[in-house]
This record gives sequence, structure tokens and C-alpha cells, in this order.
Amino acid sequence: MNIEHNPIEVEENEESWLILKLKEQTFAVNCQDVIGIFRAETEISQMAGYSGHVRGVIDFRGSVVPLLELRSVLGMTAFEQEHREFCDMMELRKGDHIRWVQELQRCIHEKDEFKLATDPHQCAFGKWYDSYHTDNQSVLLDLRKIDEPHKKLHETALKVFECNHIQDEEARKIKEEELMQKASEEYMPKVVRLLEEMKQVYKEGFREMCVVIVDEKEKMLGLLVDEVTAVESLSAVESKNLFNSAFSASCVNHVAKSKNIKGEVFVLNKDILFSKLF
Repeated sequence: MNIEHNPIEVEENEESWLILKLKEQTFAVNCQDVIGIFRAETEISQMAGYSGHVRGVIDFRGSVVPLLELRSVLGMTAFEQEHREFCDMMELRKGDHIRWVQELQRCIHEKDEFKLATDPHQCAFGKWYDSYHTDNQSVLLDLRKIDEPHKKLHETALKVFECNHIQDEEARKIKEEELMQKASEEYMPKVVRLLEEMKQVYKEGFREMCVVIVDEKEKMLGLLVDEVTAVESLSAVESKNLFNSAFSASCVNHVAKSKNIKGEVFVLNKDILFSKLF
């Protein structure tokens, strides 16, 4: 694990908070409790006696520090499971488009009605693509690469239907074959290849961070988070959403807001976090 000690600048007489991200949720810990921030990159040693929320331990400044899986503590899906589900979904979408081309070819030969999606926004991938949100720019960039060949693939069906207006049967068959060749040898393979690449891009785009905090007894605890974004001043607010959230609220002390952050910030309770070690 490559450990970089990043000092946090806090203005005198101002309470500042380190902003953390887990999936689409924003959390915060008091900067005064933070003594280290670094990227979790290598294997972590295992040690018996801790709860299932602890991934393992590291050597930090000569001390053994347990690493708490904050996703696990908050009842969120672990990244490993999230990645598996993403890969499974990509595999399904690959199969969809392979079968789409095969079905279009069958319908042309058998002069049957083609009932699959001709609108790229209406297939399973298109619906997912249009509704998918992420802050990961690598994932977004590679997803955009799929957009054009995906649209051209679905447009092939519409162009094939237009061939019905060609009176000359031989000319119509030649045009249909040209369109299907484009679909089966260019558009579909490109869509399938990019969907396959997305599985690795999704994994590589995840850069887990570790934030080491300390309690009043100088015991240390590493928090494994998806991202560390900023240092902010927060103002406490009351919110019913805290109890309606998709994650467990047991470790949340209160809800806050910042003028620089969209939405609510869930301030974590340090004492509860330490209690999750055993």
C-alpha cells in the first residue's frame, strides 16, 4: 500500500470537514480527527479478532491500523459485487446485440416480421445507457464510444425495411446483403468489443482511498472509501431523508449541507465507527 501523508489545511477557529464519497452518497468526517489520506493499492494483511466489516490491517506510522469497509458498515453493496453485477450486465447486453443481428438476418431470409427494437433507446442497453449516472469520467468517456456504432446497428433494421420499396428483386437482395454485412461485420462486433472493454474500464476507474482517523485515546482506524473530494465547512440541517436513505443510518451523527456541494452531506459518528471494529 502506497502511503502518502497529505496535510489538511484548516483555518483557525473554523471547523472543517473532509468530504468522502461512497457510490452517489456524500459523507464527512471532522478534519481534526484525520491524520492520513492515501490510496489503497496493495494487499492488506489479515488479522483475527475483528468484525466482518474489517478488511484487514496495515502498518501505518509503525502501528497496526485496522481498515474498516465503510460500504459494509453502511449496508451498501461492496465494490467487488458491484463490479460482478456490472460485468454480468455487459455480458447480457453483448448477447442481446449478437441475437439482434441473427434475428434480423432470419427475418430477411424468411420474410418474417422483425419485432426487436429498431430504436437504439428502446433496447435493454439503450434504456440503461440513457438512465445511467456516474461521476467516473473514464466510464463515461468509454460509454460514449459505444453510442455511434450502437445507433448505426439499430438503424440497419430501418434501412432494411426501406429496401422493400426496391422493385427489382435482385437489386433489393444486394442492398439487404450490403446492410447486413455492415451490421454483422462492423457495427455489432464494435458494440460487443466496447461492451467487453467496459468491464475493465469500470474496474480500473475505481480508485479506493483510505482515510485514517484517530479517537481521543489515540487509537487509529482506517476508513476505506470510494473517493475523497474536498475539505468543506458544513452547516447542520434537519432532514427526514436521513431515515429514508438507501444506506444504514446507524453510523450517521447528523445531516449537513455545504454551499459547494449539491445535496445532503451525512456526517459520520466517529465513536460508532470505532465500535464496528469488533
